[in-house]
Amino acid sequence: MPANGKVKLKANEIDTHVGKNLKTYRSMAGMSQSELAKQSGITFQQIQKYENGTNRISASRMYALACILDINVAHFFKGLDDTGDSFPEMDKETLNVISLYQKISDKRIKKSLLTLLKSYVKKS
Repeated sequence: MPANGKVKLKANEIDTHVGKNLKTYRSMAGMSQSELAKQSGITFQQIQKYENGTNRISASRMYALACILDINVAHFFKGLDDTGDSFPEMDKETLNVISLYQKISDKRIKKSLLTLLKSYVKKS
C-alpha cells in the first residue's frame, strides 16, 4: 500500500494489472492458457477473462494459480505499489528465451549461458 495509506487504483484497474501479471508468469512458465486451465480445473476462457481483467480472481483461485506457476501470490501484485517494482513489457522472443532457459535442468549449462549473455551485454 502506498505510504499515504490510500489506494490509487480502482478495483477494475487492479484486476487488469493482476491479469497482466498472470499472463506474464504463465508465458514465462511456457504454458498455454489451455494448459493452465486444465491444471487449475477451469476453462481456458476463464483464464482469458482473468488475464484481461474481465473477471476477478478469487483468493483461493489466485493461490492455486500461484502454486501451479510456482510463484508467490504477491507476484500478481507487482507494480501496484510505489516501489516501482514492476515488469517491463516483454515481447514473445524474450518470454520464449526465459521459458527455454527455465527448462534447462543442468545448472552448469545455465551458468554458462548466463556468462555468455553477460559477456555480450558488456560488449554492447
